[in-house]
Amino acid sequence: MEELITKKKTATILGISTASVNNWIRHGYLKSYNNNFNEREVFDLKKKIDIGEVNRLQKRANKTSSKNVFIPDEYVTKKEFSVKITEVTEYILKNKINIDQAIFLLAINLFIKTKDINFDVLDQLFLFNPDIFRRDGVYKHITSWLARLNYGRVDFNNDKVKYLLNFELPPEKDVLGLIYQSVTHEGDKSHLGSYYTPKNLVEELVNNNIKNHYKVLDPCCGTGQFILYFAKYIDKPHNIYGFDIDGRAVDIAKTNLLIHYVNIDFCPNIYNLDTLTLKRSDDLFNESSEFFDSFDFIATNPPWGAKYKESVISEIKNIFPDIISKESFSFFIQQSYRLLKSNGIMCFVLPEAVTNVKTHRDIRSFIINNLEILKIKYYGKIFKNVFSSVITVVMKKVSNNNKTMVCIENKTKVYNIEQNRFKRNTNKIIDIHVSPTDEIIINKLFEREYVTLKGNSDWALGVVTGDNKKYIKKTKISDEYEPIYKGSDLLPFILKTESNYIKFSPGNFQQVAPESKYRAPEKLIYKFISNKLVFAYDNKQHITLNSANILIPKISNYPIKIVLAMLNSSIINFYYKKKFNSVKILRGDIEQLPMPIFTEKEMNVIARIVDDIIADNTSIKELNNYLYKLLEFKNEEIKYIENYLN
Repeated sequence: MEELITKKKTATILGISTASVNNWIRHGYLKSYNNNFNEREVFDLKKKIDIGEVNRLQKRANKTSSKNVFIPDEYVTKKEFSVKITEVTEYILKNKINIDQAIFLLAINLFIKTKDINFDVLDQLFLFNPDIFRRDGVYKHITSWLARLNYGRVDFNNDKVKYLLNFELPPEKDVLGLIYQSVTHEGDKSHLGSYYTPKNLVEELVNNNIKNHYKVLDPCCGTGQFILYFAKYIDKPHNIYGFDIDGRAVDIAKTNLLIHYVNIDFCPNIYNLDTLTLKRSDDLFNESSEFFDSFDFIATNPPWGAKYKESVISEIKNIFPDIISKESFSFFIQQSYRLLKSNGIMCFVLPEAVTNVKTHRDIRSFIINNLEILKIKYYGKIFKNVFSSVITVVMKKVSNNNKTMVCIENKTKVYNIEQNRFKRNTNKIIDIHVSPTDEIIINKLFEREYVTLKGNSDWALGVVTGDNKKYIKKTKISDEYEPIYKGSDLLPFILKTESNYIKFSPGNFQQVAPESKYRAPEKLIYKFISNKLVFAYDNKQHITLNSANILIPKISNYPIKIVLAMLNSSIINFYYKKKFNSVKILRGDIEQLPMPIFTEKEMNVIARIVDDIIADNTSIKELNNYLYKLLEFKNEEIKYIENYLN
């Protein structure tokens, strides 16, 4: 049964308001089921927006420019706490209170409750009078924060000030961080690659890898989620360090740490600096920093896909020349390696894409060659408003990792595999979904002689019109118009009945392949966005949209319908999902797929079955059964493959 979700969740997935959801229903982009929505249909629409297939909606749902705010309520421990956070957040936004001032006053609120600040003489706060503070560390923190704010004198009789100073904040460990996240625009979070990390994930990483005597660091500490979990296991706050480029977050993290160690007087080692350059505004930190080779344990959720200014990128590239992808989390992994002691442990929260996307080969090579990977755990999609699957990676800085066995925890399965396997894989892919059992099955594909499509095929992208509404019609309005097929029009082996038409005028389009590719006598058309391989046969020279790309195999003595059979087969789909596990069907991945060499007699049988499937005279099951027989798969292996795919 398809899962139904609420209007609010639908709006969150699409990055729009609930009012926009209503508008999209009226315009036919969304279908309502008694004011609920089919989750699969919502994610399908999200994919179309992301790849530009629905240009009008893309502008509405572009998160990098979004001014939406949302409360990360799934990270709040109790519902009533979420209500209180919503209340104070809405007050700040409604009254247009400066965020820096609001967070500062709420921090004073907390320090009054811990008796670190004497409420009775609060007006002396702006005289920087140390006598109103219980701890010197709090005095230094608050007065330096106040000096940076350039706040001026505050009227403590002002209703807004009184509200924030007296508001009953819920006893969340990082309540200021939650409020800060809740008043920060979604677009800003996307631009910075900054999102709140689920507490259970943080606790698991820290709890399983930290020791009391360690000197520890979060190099992207934000408001201090990891810092607070370090504090649960570290008795001495002087051994806890945090770096972050966001000054507001650093002030919150310092506040959190001071409140955690409420009976110790200290100055938190939390610094507002750029971890990648180790620079801050007063230039106290530079390349000769004492922090290199200094830490026993580093744990963090680094920025993913953060955008840097060109001037900054130029400097960072000089420091990390091997990271050609310019990916932010890759820079942080390399820098953390430099900050870590020999035999030190580092734990990272990362997108699953780091394991298999070709772009990230640079950091995979670095990890495989320089670190012992102790454990990788797959979590799936766990971040609110972020649709990337998540993994955690635990690594050790060692000089020799040649015999390392990596523990993989993948949903309900736990298994160990050799790190050297990753080194042998094409593009150094870290294929975490391939268990020892899977590897035995996959290896059978390579027991018979095979060829690949690499260097043996032509490729073409579908048309990017630049304005689908203008160029694509639902009816054939004249003889100049012809069918155009998109990804959703494809099924294994066949095209659905035509439902969209276009006047093919390449000069008017934003992007178009050479017409000869579309007009090839025979070609394969495949879905670009899909969780499985879907290839259709076309011998009628059809045009395709950019969600349906083109493959023209040119393997000697290997007919196109045999390639079609293999690409749609269960065994190749099993191999593809295990090795690449991506919703984007990429040329580079397809080119790695093995095409077993068959005898002429075997190919004749396969071609006959394919013709029958296209003519709807048989099912794909007959083809799969024949291929299993040719490749000598056992019944239990066949059952294993089919259960996985279904």
